[in-house]
Amino acid sequence: MGEEGETIEFYSGDETLVFWNMDDYPIPVGIDNLRSNIEEALDQMGFRGHKDFNVHCEQLNCETKEELGKAGFFYLGHPQWWIPLRSP
Repeated sequence: MGEEGETIEFYSGDETLVFWNMDDYPIPVGIDNLRSNIEEALDQMGFRGHKDFNVHCEQLNCETKEELGKAGFFYLGHPQWWIPLRSP
């Protein structure tokens, strides 16, 4: 592909879906800025259409669900169709 550290550019005016697996990758401190940081990174890479942010987690406390909602994330719960993208 490209050189290390090189930005790979895309262009899409279509909808972009972001899925976050919080079981394997917990959201770091500072959830308030997380969505805007991800949106900015996607915009810089050329993904300029509407963006939906979805979170998957088998066990999530009510306080965290509320924080996610305020930050603009949609909680998916534990859907039966969830397919991990990496091998265990």
